[in-house]
Amino acid sequence: MGWSATVTIVTIGIAFVSLGVSIWAVVESKKANRRSLKTNHKMLEIEQQREKDRQDKEQRANITTKFEHLQQQGRYVLQIKNNGASEGRDVKVVLGEKPISEFRNIDPKIPRIPMIGPGSSVSYTWPGANNSCPPLFLEITWSDDSKKLGHYSTTLTHPRKPT
Repeated sequence: MGWSATVTIVTIGIAFVSLGVSIWAVVESKKANRRSLKTNHKMLEIEQQREKDRQDKEQRANITTKFEHLQQQGRYVLQIKNNGASEGRDVKVVLGEKPISEFRNIDPKIPRIPMIGPGSSVSYTWPGANNSCPPLFLEITWSDDSKKLGHYSTTLTHPRKPT
């Protein structure tokens, strides 16, 4: 075999190796493209879920309670506050197993709360701190723009005078 035959064989070998590397590069490129598409699709789903959560949060009321001591007046109030971005409608407050309006020593006597706007609150005068009152289960339900029933519950213990 002569020198030119060896060069031809080496050239053909290099061409085949080159072809193999090209085919491998195309296959790997397609795999990477598929992975990229899957990742982009997952990122899109995450962003869509975030947007849905943001819109849902804008449509929800977030009603909570807290005791507040009005030192100048020497009394306590149970404050029911809407911290959400939407108004809470048909707010129902149940203490123990009775609506809050049925408790004779809690003022004002609000039979029902038609709505609490965003950032707004309703306050009930709570009996003085010297009264012994057992812990009560408090449950609040409401409707809002999200079309889901809102719910908050906690156990209320009688407030203590600040020291």
